[in-house]
Amino acid sequence: ITRDVYLYSTPSDYIKDFFFTTTSLKSGNTAAAAKVQYSISAEDVTGMTLQTTISDGANELSQMSKELTAASGTQTISIEGIEAWSAENPKLYDLTLALMRGEEVIDLRSCKIGFRTVGIRNDGALLINGKRVIFHGVDRHDFSQETGRTVSREEMLQDVMTMKRLNVNAVRTSHYPNNAYFYELCDKYGLYVLAEADVECHGNMGLSSVELFRAPMVERNERHVRTFRNHACIFGWSGGNESGGGNNFQYVMEAIKKLDTSRITHYEGNSTWSDVTSTMYGSYGSMLSTGVSRLKDYKSGKKPRPHVQ
Repeated sequence: ITRDVYLYSTPSDYIKDFFFTTTSLKSGNTAAAAKVQYSISAEDVTGMTLQTTISDGANELSQMSKELTAASGTQTISIEGIEAWSAENPKLYDLTLALMRGEEVIDLRSCKIGFRTVGIRNDGALLINGKRVIFHGVDRHDFSQETGRTVSREEMLQDVMTMKRLNVNAVRTSHYPNNAYFYELCDKYGLYVLAEADVECHGNMGLSSVELFRAPMVERNERHVRTFRNHACIFGWSGGNESGGGNNFQYVMEAIKKLDTSRITHYEGNSTWSDVTSTMYGSYGSMLSTGVSRLKDYKSGKKPRPHVQ
């Protein structure tokens, strides 16, 4: 065991899962439309309400209650007077969900959120909050020079602060999910994260074409998305690393999109089914060639995909 392990208990009726998404930014990114998808574990939700609150410290910005008629659903939110989250301005807010029966609070869940959108322009530019972004990124292994795969919070903070000091604005969690605390730091201090799933077939890349391995590859990506999708820092999901170009990745990308359409998808080994293409360690010549080719596509009326280098 190299990371924290914890147990927790819940009441018999509880908030099983929730997912916050910014659907659009408005008024110069000072207002937003958002939604919270939720799932309640209860035999009967009759008489229950779900109260959704967004606050900035002690300042309550939005609160609404929804009478539940089903165990899962969506709460839409319209909010003003906010700041958009970005690597340069990592503004966070508190989202609190309260499951109530009458005046009684049955269950309470909370997390940090950021108002942030990811999009692709017609010319292939990758947009964060409607503006083109250029990544100055690095790969990071969750590893300590002193204790190996057990990484302290202080070491993770040191990594993040070093990146910020060196003008790094993006990081790929190569090649597996990192310690959960690392994403909290990226939210807080401002780093764009390409979150990579624990899928690597380095010794036998043909496995990505073997149907027997399809379900495990999909499951690892689904759990990855469900675990970390409320983090504002994550702009994209990487389906894995160096696992060949098999069509199992078609099912991986489809599974990711069923869970989250608000971010881009990525896989370098075969980007046929991804939102972006990429070359991790390309030369200047290959970068120039890709750029010229995409520009040609755009001028001919096509919508090129962004290329992540």
